[in-house]
Amino acid sequence: RMLCGRYPHERKVGRIEEAVETLLRLQANLREYLGGHTLQSERFRLDELARERLEMQKRAHPELAFDFRGEPMTVEAPKDAVVRVLDNLLSNAVKYNREGGRVLVEVDAGRGVVRVEDTGIGIERPERIFERFYKEHDRGLGIGLHIVKKLCDEMDVGIAVQSEKGRGTTFVLDFSKRRVSG
Repeated sequence: RMLCGRYPHERKVGRIEEAVETLLRLQANLREYLGGHTLQSERFRLDELARERLEMQKRAHPELAFDFRGEPMTVEAPKDAVVRVLDNLLSNAVKYNREGGRVLVEVDAGRGVVRVEDTGIGIERPERIFERFYKEHDRGLGIGLHIVKKLCDEMDVGIAVQSEKGRGTTFVLDFSKRRVSG
């Protein structure tokens, strides 16, 4: 992130930063998979965090359109775990999107939910995506969404997916039990 501030017009810098973030995310996912973590709750603005994570992807992927819609929503939750969930969903939305596609993050404070929507290739078997080692493509290890589901379960955050092959995917995170305000 520091390099993008210094060299904001350099696409390569954005891609390097994304690669580093991907490696850090993989390391965190493997650590989570192997166990030995503690979830420390803190109070934070979920809308601000979601916008920040989306902006990071936007800088690294100028070929896609990124939109944010949101209202202020404060939650009491393990922030690091929420970052990992959002980053994983956004990374997949970018990785499996189509050329010139779109990624939307929407924070609905009234319902206490966050939607991550893409116009990508879709998921053939959405009922299986949270299974460990399940993957529909050659990319990845097949543990990212399994860990997302595990983290959501541990945080008492609901997660649902809707997908249509060739049209895109929407994940809905239900923070209504963790919401403090908004």
